[in-house]
Amino acid sequence: FPDVHPEWWGKALEVMQKEITRKITEDELAGIASVDISTIRRYFKTYMETTPMVFHRKLWLEHARSLIEKGKDYLTTAYECGFESASGFRDAFIKQYGYTPGKLNGNGKDRL
Repeated sequence: FPDVHPEWWGKALEVMQKEITRKITEDELAGIASVDISTIRRYFKTYMETTPMVFHRKLWLEHARSLIEKGKDYLTTAYECGFESASGFRDAFIKQYGYTPGKLNGNGKDRL
């Protein structure tokens, strides 16, 4: 059987993938999808095995990692990717990847 997703699914994913430099709220996502947030959460849990906000944060971090790997310093990257503090970015990065963003700059040291 083909994978058939609801109409709102594509809209929600598209917005989350495009908006990787700012936080999208659950209310905003529900408005974009024109579906109750509980439906969105349930669908994400079933098909993505995560919540929509955790999925979006993962996209943020993948984008941030890509920027750092291309040579951008991680403090600037943190703010450009929508994190409100360098420490919050660092903690989220460690949780996602198991090492600090400073490890990507080649010298193994964080610059905070």
